[in-house]
Amino acid sequence: MTLEKTIEDGLGPCYKTLAMLEEGVSKMMRMLMEEKKEDDMGPCIEKLDKVGWAAQDP
Repeated sequence: MTLEKTIEDGLGPCYKTLAMLEEGVSKMMRMLMEEKKEDDMGPCIEKLDKVGWAAQDP
């Protein structure tokens, strides 16, 4: 057994936990974004209109 294999075995559960946490955070962020989308997008689009959409094009 190599040292790398031992490290991989030890980190396996950590990676699984991190993946689960990341998935949970992603779901929470999506829910928050859905709730705030209507509130935040209005002013954002107004700012883009003032600056000009053409400025974004290469």
